[in-house]
This record gives sequence, structure tokens and C-alpha cells, in this order.
Amino acid sequence: MARHARKAAPDTTPSRQAAQADAGTAGTERGGAEKDAARPRRDKGTKGRSALTGGFSALRKVRKANKDLGAAQTELRQLRQMLQDDRDLLAHREQVERDYPQILSAQNAEIKTASAASARSAERAASLTEERGRLLADLERMKADHERELRPFRNLMDSSRSRADDSARKLADAKRVLKGAESRVADETKRRDQRLKTANRDVDSAQERLRKLEAEISALEGDAQAVPGAIEKVKAERELELSHIETAKGDVARISAECAEAVDAAQRELVSRQVLTEEAEREVSSTKQEATARKEEYERLFKQASAEEKQLEDQAKAREDAAKEATKAKEAADRRVEAARQILGEANEIHGNPATTQGLRERIANEKRDADAKQAEVDALKRTAAELKRRTRASRAVFVLACVVLLAVAIVALWYFTQRR
Repeated sequence: MARHARKAAPDTTPSRQAAQADAGTAGTERGGAEKDAARPRRDKGTKGRSALTGGFSALRKVRKANKDLGAAQTELRQLRQMLQDDRDLLAHREQVERDYPQILSAQNAEIKTASAASARSAERAASLTEERGRLLADLERMKADHERELRPFRNLMDSSRSRADDSARKLADAKRVLKGAESRVADETKRRDQRLKTANRDVDSAQERLRKLEAEISALEGDAQAVPGAIEKVKAERELELSHIETAKGDVARISAECAEAVDAAQRELVSRQVLTEEAEREVSSTKQEATARKEEYERLFKQASAEEKQLEDQAKAREDAAKEATKAKEAADRRVEAARQILGEANEIHGNPATTQGLRERIANEKRDADAKQAEVDALKRTAAELKRRTRASRAVFVLACVVLLAVAIVALWYFTQRR
């Protein structure tokens, strides 16, 4: 890096002037102190104000001396850093100048080697990219061929599955109708039993009444005191019951015949529905087996085609990854070429400009003188600040003590007035 040379100059910094002013002030103070010892003592109020004023002034002077010293130290650190940077730069330039022939040979060889590697990598990347393109084209043709070959098997699988679904729906309908037929058989049987039970109950009731009437007739015939005409009426009633019994028995036979026909018809329908349901079940089993076979056949062919496509995809992906690696290798070789060219450019610049190196040496010498001068200034400011602190220690202590006392008095007064309220 280029830096402007700095030359040492007379020390006219504000910190040095402040130190000189402080020294004059200190001398004036010492002379004033000697004169004051010879004068009569003034009143205590005037002396107190002078002590406070002197202590405050001493604090300000010490603070200014510390500030000047800090600024000078900062400048010194900057000068030393600049000097160190230029020394490192000079050492680098001198090293390059010494090793210039070796650098020239090594970097030219590096450029040649890296350029050849870059060309090889570029050629390989282009070849791999071309191979990948051919593989992808083959893959697209293979997918089209597989789609054409698999389409009939997929259609067979879909149609067999559709037939199996139709058979399943047909079986479900047959089972639903069969359930209805079973319900009708049960209903007709229940209705027949209920009607026959009612008719038989009528026969039983009539026969029971007939037994009672015959018993009554027997009792009347054996009773000499029976009411005249009573036996005729009971016998007439018996005839009515006999007629009713015959009618009830006829109803039993009629109902049995009627219900038997309805139950037989329901039974015939049930048997028919059972046959249809069994046929539907066999059809479902057959279509399901066919659908399963078609599905397995299609899946086997599909997996085989997918494996072939996957193989081509993997080959294309491998070519793509290899092409990326070749591209990265080319970029790395290009970076090596650029780095070697930069090193050569810097070496040629240093070798062709010895005046720049000499100017850097002169600048380092100037910076060394500036740093030494600044170091002397810092040392002087340190001594001035230390002397000022020593001479004003008492006055600063009095000022700080007075401030503490005043603060304490103010606090006590505030507390007193607060308590009175």
C-alpha cells in the first residue's frame, strides 16, 4: 500500500503549549505564594474562596493535561502501526525481488498445468452433458414404449375389476332380495299359525260349550222336577253348538288350505332367491379371481418397466453429477490460473519498479523519525502531567473536601426543614 512520508517538525502541538503554560502558571503560583507569605493575613472568607477557586482550576488543568497526553498516545499508536505495515510491505517486496526467477518459473508452470486441467475438465463436462441428453431421450422413448405395451394390460385389469365390482353389487342385491324372501316366509308362516290358532280356539270353545250342554241335558232328563220345556231348549242350543262346531272345523280346513298356498309360494320364492344368490356368489368369486390375476399381471409388467426406466434415470443422474463435478474442477483450475497470474503480475510490478521499493524505504525512515519524535512528546507530557498532579494535590484535595462538606450541609439542611414540616 502507498503512504505519504511524514517528516519530523518542531513540537507545536496544543498539549506541549498547554504543558508550557502550566509550567509558567506553576512558577507564577510559587512566586505568588512567596509574596503571600510576607503579606498580612486576610480574612477567612477571602482565603476560603481563593482555596476553592484554586482547587477548581487545578482540577481543570489536570484534566486538560490527561486529555493532551491521551491524544498524543493515540497518534503515537497510529504512527507505529503505519510503520509496522510499511515494514511488512517492504519485507514482502524484498522477498519477491530475491525469489523473482523462481516465482516466474513456478507460476508459469502452474498456469500451464492449471490451464490444461481446465481444458480437460471442460471437455469432460461437455461429453457427460451430451451423454446425459442421449440417455434422457432414450428414457422418453422407453416410457412411450412402455405406455403403449402396458395399455392393453391396464385396460384388462380395469375391465376385470369393473366386472368384479358389478358382481359384488349383484350379489349384494341378491342377498337383499333373499332377506326379503326369508322375511315373507316367516311372515306367512306366522300369519298361518295365528289364523289356525284362532280357528282351533273357536272349535275348542264350541266343543267345551257342547260338553256343558250335554251335561245339562243329562241332568234335566234325570230330574223329575225339571221345568217343562227346558230340556227342549237346551237340546236346541246343543244343535246350534253342533252346527257351530262344524262351521269352525270347516274354517280350520279352509284357513289351512289358504295359508298353505301362501306359505308354499313364499317358500318357492325363497328357494329361487337362494339359487340366484348362490349363482351370484360363484360369479363374484370367479370375477374376483380374474381381477386379482389381471392386477398381478399388470403390476408385474409395470414393475419390470419401472425398473428399466429407473436404470436409465440413474445413469442420466450419474452423468449429471459427474458433469457438475467436472465443472467444479474446471472452475477450481481457472481459479488456480487466475491466482498464478495475479502472483506473476505482482512479481513483475515489484521487479520492474525498484524505485517504488526505494521510496518505501525512505518513507519508513521518515515514519521512524516521526514515531521517535512523538514518543519524546508523549514522555514529556507524562512528566508534565505527573508534576502538575503532584503540585496541585493539596489544592484539589481541599476543593473535593469542600464540595463534600457543602453537600453534607445541604443534605442536613434539607433533612431539618423536612422534619419541621
